[in-house]
Amino acid sequence: MVSSRNEENDFYFSCVQSPYKWELTSDPYSDIRKKKFPILKDTYNSMQEYYKVIDPLFHIECKEELRSFNEKLNERKINFKDVAVNVDVKAFKNSNDSFHLFENTSCYLKIAMPYYFLSGYDGMDFIQSGTKHKEQRSSGEIKWNDLLYLAKISDDFKTIYFDTLMFYRKSDSIVNDYDESTFSLDSSDFDDDDDDDDFIKKMRSLNLGNTISPDDKLNIICMTCISSEKIDRLQYEIIRERGQWICIHIMSFGAIIKEYRILNYLVENSSLPICKIITSGKIDPAINKSIIYYGPEYKNITKNVINDYKLNESQACALCKVKGRAISLIHGPPGTGKTSVLVAIIDRELQYNILTGNESKILVCAPSNYACDEIIRRLKKEEKDKEYIKSFRYRASDEMNVKFKKEEKDIEYNKSNRYCVDNDLDDHELKKKLNEANVIVCTLCSSDINEFNQINSIFSEDENIKFLKLLNMF
Repeated sequence: MVSSRNEENDFYFSCVQSPYKWELTSDPYSDIRKKKFPILKDTYNSMQEYYKVIDPLFHIECKEELRSFNEKLNERKINFKDVAVNVDVKAFKNSNDSFHLFENTSCYLKIAMPYYFLSGYDGMDFIQSGTKHKEQRSSGEIKWNDLLYLAKISDDFKTIYFDTLMFYRKSDSIVNDYDESTFSLDSSDFDDDDDDDDFIKKMRSLNLGNTISPDDKLNIICMTCISSEKIDRLQYEIIRERGQWICIHIMSFGAIIKEYRILNYLVENSSLPICKIITSGKIDPAINKSIIYYGPEYKNITKNVINDYKLNESQACALCKVKGRAISLIHGPPGTGKTSVLVAIIDRELQYNILTGNESKILVCAPSNYACDEIIRRLKKEEKDKEYIKSFRYRASDEMNVKFKKEEKDIEYNKSNRYCVDNDLDDHELKKKLNEANVIVCTLCSSDINEFNQINSIFSEDENIKFLKLLNMF
């Protein structure tokens, strides 16, 4: 049985350290200083003991993006014009079904937000500057339960009359001039269990997503957990005519939710081989740190790849040691060249496949569209001088590129995703692209066998079996 989206999210959002309890404070790092955390050890007696140590540290790390934002907000280091957008708070209502785990009341807001903000772009000057000068935020378009900052602020951005944290739920409709005075919330707006009720997804499913202009405003449903005192202040600011409402995207929880589920899954299934590695702290180490070439067949290929990508010793060592292993883990801080090593590994394998007559395709998966786009960008850069690299960026139907309707404004649309190929392709074109490519890049969700089963219809039975075999999915 496949879990629904909310079941997946609630597993994390209903825990003791739920983000629904997060608040803006005068000292965002007080929760770290006042607590005593367990000390990390090299070995553990059980996965339960490991969990008791890791769980509090995990939740501390999850909140880091909010702490950083909160600190900058307190120190007035946020450029609101650059990262915020103007919004209109249209309606407010307490939920009849508040979260019993939490002290504060859950409330729903209906807010008019610009489409470009929902699509992953920030700033009050986006329409004037366009995507030539604005990069899409790393987390991409806003998703269910993304953490947002809402504030009523003076026109000169110096005084904050009211602010709160809130969680995105769904898009509802395009704002029309005639509905300004008749805006309301009903019980159906609280029903966020059905992802199909999202207006943007409905439009894209009908191939109408590109009819929405970047500066069009959409009615959005958001949820916030606030105290009774803050509810009164919010209601007061909604009717008071002063200043402006703004919104800032703080963070997404996609990777956090996945990590939390995996952590709990490992505790519940402690007999898995990887659990023994975690508790014992013993894993086959890379004892020989010198550069070793495995076999004469690809010795020269490996040397050339190392030189071509200018890999340092640790990167070259990783390149050499992944060959022939079922699973390899390459880790390192940001900026240490992990993506470069990945592209080098792909390059080396493709050259080796040509040498040995192996027609296998390489399936490259990443947890986010942003990561996939960065990988395909690197591969396309290499393709210019290396005809044997034939990469294709596959997107599932719910991962469509953000496309804006071209109007009189001279905006270079979809600039940040210019290397991506989406499912606007018809069956014939998609089949051709998949057959021609020897490297297919997609998100982990898109790599699911169920997703590939949905494109079976464009292949004959024999073609489909060959395609899946080439992806090493059997």
